[in-house]
Amino acid sequence: MTSFVFDTYAKTGKGKILHFDVVIDEQNQQKALNCVKEWLKTIDEKAATVTSENCCFCHSLEAPTELRQQINDQGYAIYKLELMHNKRGVWFFPESSHIQLMKYVGCVKYTPNIVKNLTNFTS
Repeated sequence: MTSFVFDTYAKTGKGKILHFDVVIDEQNQQKALNCVKEWLKTIDEKAATVTSENCCFCHSLEAPTELRQQINDQGYAIYKLELMHNKRGVWFFPESSHIQLMKYVGCVKYTPNIVKNLTNFTS
C-alpha cells in the first residue's frame, strides 16, 4: 500500500524547532496536520505551533513494517528528523536526516522539500 510523507516542522512553546515526517495513507495535507496536532499532544507539546506552510507533501513510498504498524494502529506514523543551526544562527539540514530516512524506506530517488516559511519560526 502506498503511503504519503509530509515533511513537517513545529515550534514548541519553549521555542525549540521539531523536524519530523508524518506518514499517512492518503495525500491529504489537512489530515496530516490533524495527525501532527494529535501526536504533539501525546508528547506533551500542546502549545506547539504547526501550520500548513510547514507541513508539506514530500514523496510517497511503500511504508516499511515498523511505520506500517504505526499507521495501522493510530492512523499515522511519525519519523523524527533533525534540524540544527550553527554558531552564526544559520539553519541547515544535517545530511544524515533525510539520507537516514531514504535508506530506511528504500527510496532511490528523493528530493527533500525545503520549507520556505521556516524563518517565521526563528524570528
